Amino acid sequence: MGLTLDDRDSPGGPYVLSPISSQAHGHAAITFARIWAILPPPPLSIPPKLRIPMDNAHFRICLAAFLLDAAFLVVLTAMPFYVYTHFDGSVAVPANIGAAQSLLYAFVCLAVSRWMHRSAHSLKWAASGAFYFCAASAASVLFPTIWGFAIFCTFAIMGMSVVWPSLHGWLGADPDPHRRARAMSRFNVSWSAGLAFGPLIGGFLYDAAPLAPFVAAFLMGVACFALLWNMPQEEDYYPALAEEKEPGWDEHARQSERFLLASWIANGIAWALVGVTRLVFTKRVDNLVNDGELRLFWESDAPIYLTENAASIYSVIAFLLAAMGGVIFGIMGRTHRWHHRFRFIAGLQIAAAMAFWVLGHTASLAVMAAAFMVIGGLSGAAFFSGSYYSMGNYARRRQRSAINEVAVGAGNFVGPVAVGFLAERQGVSTPFLYIPAAVALGLVLQYYLIHIRKPSPQ
Repeated sequence: MGLTLDDRDSPGGPYVLSPISSQAHGHAAITFARIWAILPPPPLSIPPKLRIPMDNAHFRICLAAFLLDAAFLVVLTAMPFYVYTHFDGSVAVPANIGAAQSLLYAFVCLAVSRWMHRSAHSLKWAASGAFYFCAASAASVLFPTIWGFAIFCTFAIMGMSVVWPSLHGWLGADPDPHRRARAMSRFNVSWSAGLAFGPLIGGFLYDAAPLAPFVAAFLMGVACFALLWNMPQEEDYYPALAEEKEPGWDEHARQSERFLLASWIANGIAWALVGVTRLVFTKRVDNLVNDGELRLFWESDAPIYLTENAASIYSVIAFLLAAMGGVIFGIMGRTHRWHHRFRFIAGLQIAAAMAFWVLGHTASLAVMAAAFMVIGGLSGAAFFSGSYYSMGNYARRRQRSAINEVAVGAGNFVGPVAVGFLAERQGVSTPFLYIPAAVALGLVLQYYLIHIRKPSPQ
């Protein structure tokens, strides 16, 4: 959902090898003091033009979604470089942390979805989950061993598992289907914007002070808690709730049912590729920068600005990946030609597989950026189509939306674990050459589920 003012106001008015030095711990206090010093003093009263959006429940949910996913990517961008610097520098460590987070997220999200919509305080659970994730992620840097850091990072993701089912359920309770569709589109654009700007914030803050991204994530968690804690429940906000009844079994619903399983598989494949770019490809960027081999295009000597600050360099292409996903969200939310067309999502998967093959060869930052944009386009299209087909059966929308989130978590688990395992044994770039074959197998399965298997109407 975009950050607009046209929604009506509420009527309820994520080896002990080397210890972290005390100097490194001091960066957190210094960074916090610098941030606090440049903040303007709070106004005695909020001007009316600024007060109106914050009273708008949809705006607050979208702003919280933006901040939470921004905090998630701030931490996720900084985490691999923090591991490389303060622990053993192995590519497998951040990949395994991210994979464990994804697996835990998938299981907890599926379990929570069964009772969250019946809770009388679901948004308070969401507020608490957002704060828990950000606070636990920030606290992970207090541990001087890789095991303490990894465990805290992993169990922090449980907070995210509580947030998203609650927010999706709140937006899905709108009885007006057209307004509900617009709200979900703006909501998706909001959190994808957080995914886009998070890497930029995390990368540049990390190069300024290694602990600064974790402090920033904590502050974002405080803001999310404040935005969500006093939100009205859907029973108090909407004059009537969307009915829990099975829609007519029309042709559109039949087609959505036929594409449902394939869309979840495509979603899992897409986010497996995204997970690899976040948790494994960071090591390739780090190696190229440290060795002086990264180029903007194909020049003979590396530009001076590409010989240091690997986290900042990576954050730029990570921004482009997530930004392209947001663009695709906006396009798909306003068009219908992609509905029930396998060639659309299949073509994007083939393009993303070729982009990964290119990433295994290139040392050009511009080429990496283009490849990341292709992968980002697939992630946005796959998630949106999975969400859309999951809503085809209205009575089962919550469980199916949760399964769509599980596909995201499963992909983020399988991709980094498999590619990280191969990268440790064959070099960081070699496993990227195998991606097209893996995607081809997924496409064969999707084709079977859509065009050969006959789904039950239930």
